Amino acid sequence: MLLSEGNEYPTWESYFYPETIDPITGCGCLINKFDIRDGEVLQNVETAFTMVRAIEWLDKPLAEDFSYEHFKAIHRHVFQDVYPWAGQERHVGMVKGGHRYYPPGPGLTREAERLFDSLGADNCLRGLDRQDFVKALAEYWGEINVVHSFREGNTRTQSVFFSQLAEQAGHPIPVHKLSQEPLRGEFVAARFYSQDTGSNAALAEVLNKIIYPGNPRLADHYTKSNIGDYVQRRFLERHINITESSIKPQKKHRPRR
Repeated sequence: MLLSEGNEYPTWESYFYPETIDPITGCGCLINKFDIRDGEVLQNVETAFTMVRAIEWLDKPLAEDFSYEHFKAIHRHVFQDVYPWAGQERHVGMVKGGHRYYPPGPGLTREAERLFDSLGADNCLRGLDRQDFVKALAEYWGEINVVHSFREGNTRTQSVFFSQLAEQAGHPIPVHKLSQEPLRGEFVAARFYSQDTGSNAALAEVLNKIIYPGNPRLADHYTKSNIGDYVQRRFLERHINITESSIKPQKKHRPRR
């Protein structure tokens, strides 16, 4: 049973089992529905369940309006078996590799809702030629990533969301390619660049390399097996930067713009 939307996790430490928290890093094993208290075991279990749920969503989406509720519904669906806070906004600050995300609280909610309302006003990027679509997609992906709504699983949720959006817009994304080097490294660096500078130009360059030409017939290449390959690669990573579950928060947040 999912916990109600609220502030059940008011501090960084409240997301972890107390006895698993490392006094030096401040990180531990995330509280989960299996009551697993070993981080490596939890990661393997999370991989198995969320990979299936992500493909399940893409096969039969449970929402199609591309609103903020749609976005949160994806996270809730993908992580429903693992975390009691699936689909809920985070209540703690986050920074990854020195790159800050949007601070938690009402401001995060307002910014997320503003972005998704704007996406809807832009007709969910339908009717754009390939060049304009790539530019617009990079802007929304970069900005939504900076908001970083969830404690864990943001990239996975974004990938499912934007894959669904791109397919209906007639510009399908072979998102599995983002797990392959050198594109993987370029994708990570481009999103950090977006956070640090406010420019999504680097992200647009990366997406431009993988988005198919604007031909709806090419959606045949957008297959569940490709998405499954990407999800599996993304979940099983052990050596690229650090995982979100090892991010140590900082007390101060410097405004992005």
